[in-house]
Amino acid sequence: MIKGAGTYCLAFVIGFFLFIQGLPATAQDLYLEDFELPSGTTEDNGTTAWSIDVSNANLGANGFFETRSTFGLTFYQGSDMDGEAIWRSQVVEISGESSLQVSVDVAEFGNMESSDYLRLYYVLDGGSETIFGDLSNDFGLSFQSIASSLITGSSLQVVIRISNNSFFESHLFDNVRVYNQTGGPTLYSRNSGNWDGLLTWSNVSLAGFPCFCTPDENTNAIIGSNHNIMLNESGSTRNLTIQDNAS
Repeated sequence: MIKGAGTYCLAFVIGFFLFIQGLPATAQDLYLEDFELPSGTTEDNGTTAWSIDVSNANLGANGFFETRSTFGLTFYQGSDMDGEAIWRSQVVEISGESSLQVSVDVAEFGNMESSDYLRLYYVLDGGSETIFGDLSNDFGLSFQSIASSLITGSSLQVVIRISNNSFFESHLFDNVRVYNQTGGPTLYSRNSGNWDGLLTWSNVSLAGFPCFCTPDENTNAIIGSNHNIMLNESGSTRNLTIQDNAS
């Protein structure tokens, strides 16, 4: 199911409370699943169809592998699975497209061990799975976007494999995208400030509400007129536009 948000940033976590702000999707998306579905959903037969396989997991009384909603914010979550659970997108037609990438936003919480993992794959033209993300142990409470290298072919399917073994361990993912890498969401400076300031950028406009996020290699950035953005360390963006009298 598609909604207006394409990717998001996790601003903070307190217990199980997640404060999440969306970034807009773009016309270059060939497939975007943002899990704007009722909590507990385990299959989607709509325009962005997907399915799961938990035959090698043992969910028991406390385990789950399904969409979850926190304060109206949705994502896919797997916890206490005692084995591997698999999420698969529909097969996406990509003939005639170029410079394609796959990306997934991922996060985790709990005391992960080396045997706990979240692995990202794509299947090109019905072939074998190609891994583009392999995260084990603790890799962060904040959502991060993991993207593949450039892809060309006729068809593509996204596969996500997750394993953890405790009720207090959870892997989360969201915004499963197949997109033309010449596109991407855009962030706008709201005023002068720090590049990595959570109030510096908006995903709506130069005068928009803050998105509590910062540019990265998957986003475009526009610095508005008369805005001075300070870069204290390193930063990244797909494309940077600097308007008149900005720096």
